[in-house]
Amino acid sequence: MSAIDISYGVSTANHAEAQIKKMIARAAKTRIALADHSKFGTQSFAYVGSVSDIDVLVTDSDTDPKYLKGLREAGVEVVIAELQEPRKTTHKRTYSTK
Repeated sequence: MSAIDISYGVSTANHAEAQIKKMIARAAKTRIALADHSKFGTQSFAYVGSVSDIDVLVTDSDTDPKYLKGLREAGVEVVIAELQEPRKTTHKRTYSTK
């Protein structure tokens, strides 16, 4: 999803994409959504549906707790993936000056 707002619902930037997501949601037995913390509190162009249409939402640990609370109050099961520090590469970069 491109955007999720507790009051407005789920939205995306493309109308055709929104229509496809609506059809998928109607056909699904369990509706699972994935949204990182940057998607919360925003609205996009094309409305997909209410947050209560989501059964399970997976997000990261940087998501503001107020959004998590609102989702849970709407009956959504929230799964939080803990963010980890990025791995430092051990590869040395070599540059050629030909």
